[in-house]
Amino acid sequence: MIAFRVFLDLDTAATAKALGMAPGTVTAHLSRAVATLRGQLVINQHLEGGS
Repeated sequence: MIAFRVFLDLDTAATAKALGMAPGTVTAHLSRAVATLRGQLVINQHLEGGS
């Protein structure tokens, strides 16, 4: 999802069409993916002694 939306710069409708899913599903998956990545970054920064 992140690759389609961020790296390929597709909007929600184009991403949904490319993946064969509803736009709301794209939005939900993207939200969860970003939250997961954000959580991993915070954990990694903490483990590395960052702020």
